[in-house]
Amino acid sequence: MDLSYTQNMEDTHLWLAFGGRRNGTYVDIGAGHPIADNVSFFFYERGWQGVAVEPQQKLIDLYGRLRPRDAAVAALIGTQSGEADFHVFEAFHGLSTTDMKHAEAATALGAGYRTVKVPMITLAQLCRKHKLGEIDFLKVDVEGAEADVLKSGDWKVFRPKAVVVEAIAPGSNQPSWDSWEPFLLAQGYRFMLFDTLNRFYVAEEAKDVAARFPRERAPWESVRHMYEIGRAPENASHPEHALAGILAHHVQGDRLAGDLVGVGERRFDLVVEQMLALRDDHRGLLLDEFDQRRDLRVEALGPRAKGVKVGQKRIVFPWIGCGKCAVCKDGFDNYCMQQRFVGVMRPGAYSTHLLVPHPRYLVDATGIDDSFAATLACSGLTAHSAIGKLPRLSPRDWVAVVGCGGLGLIAVSIPSPASSRAASAAPNTSPHPVGSGSATTREGAMRAVWTVAVVARPRRVPSGGSPRPK
Repeated sequence: MDLSYTQNMEDTHLWLAFGGRRNGTYVDIGAGHPIADNVSFFFYERGWQGVAVEPQQKLIDLYGRLRPRDAAVAALIGTQSGEADFHVFEAFHGLSTTDMKHAEAATALGAGYRTVKVPMITLAQLCRKHKLGEIDFLKVDVEGAEADVLKSGDWKVFRPKAVVVEAIAPGSNQPSWDSWEPFLLAQGYRFMLFDTLNRFYVAEEAKDVAARFPRERAPWESVRHMYEIGRAPENASHPEHALAGILAHHVQGDRLAGDLVGVGERRFDLVVEQMLALRDDHRGLLLDEFDQRRDLRVEALGPRAKGVKVGQKRIVFPWIGCGKCAVCKDGFDNYCMQQRFVGVMRPGAYSTHLLVPHPRYLVDATGIDDSFAATLACSGLTAHSAIGKLPRLSPRDWVAVVGCGGLGLIAVSIPSPASSRAASAAPNTSPHPVGSGSATTREGAMRAVWTVAVVARPRRVPSGGSPRPK
């Protein structure tokens, strides 16, 4: 069962309308907190990205940590550019507004506010600045200023397929859509759904979205609601309770320690999830608190992860693709056009815990020394591929490996030195001469001026004696 992060199942209704698509673009005006009561986070979790606009700096700062794919904009959206007064409610940030009337009314709830100057741009300027092409949905929740946001757009150029707008006046719960709905309908949008809080619309040309859009609010019990599971650190039944403990363990001041990058630690516990998107119906990750183990082991499994067990020693193949395209299905994830390479397109290469989308990205490392195993997923692959292209060798043959940096030393280490011979040569640029304790000397170094190592192996080749083609 999916977890809805929103106040009134807005993400659920949009998800139904878009048919469970795994990619798309949103513009979230009045985004608020990046997770709690957030309409777009459900989609971000499933591979979408877009622009989140929120005038409260302390909230927008969270997006860089929690939603790094999104463009986070600290601004107001209105009918003119410049600066505008923004009335900030510290304790109840959802009440913050540009409308003084609404701000004064909200004080009846016992909340106080302060007024600050905040940059303002138009919706059209926002879309142009971020070079938005196809927009799947636009969400507007700006505590009484919805009409200004909608009227500031260029609806001929930038046409979201779906638009969701808060339609109840803050504080009074009175309908407020009469101030902006006629304008939106005149731009070629059709009304789809009123969920008692928001009104949903679909562009006339987006017939596929309209066909799927629910015309009645989904049953409340059809999803889990964020309020039901409470705060992750406090509720042991929360699906992210253990992960919250890990995050808290690495908080230093108000910053995560290296975004969970455990530099200087040699723990690389792995968490395996089954699907390529982090969905709630298999998010049940049980992460233990950090312990003193110093190896690469599977720490926990999603409920549908098969073929691997907790505690097994595994190396992560980092060149992860989308898992769905033709090249990924053929096993060539490194050629995928929607790359998710660990340490390149997504963080986690040095983290203490790494979420792996599928067990097929794990390689058995049983019996391999940790310090050597850690090299195999990157430099080890390159060296192994190069060695695999060698012609037939006998134990008497020598192979030159030019360069004794990371790749060269891994190439030296892969075959058994006793089975054949090779010479690896590179200028000795180290400030210290090659000594008896160096890796190259241990493998059979011949000179101090040139770093030379013994390695190679005989290979079987196709009949005819020619090297393996590739």
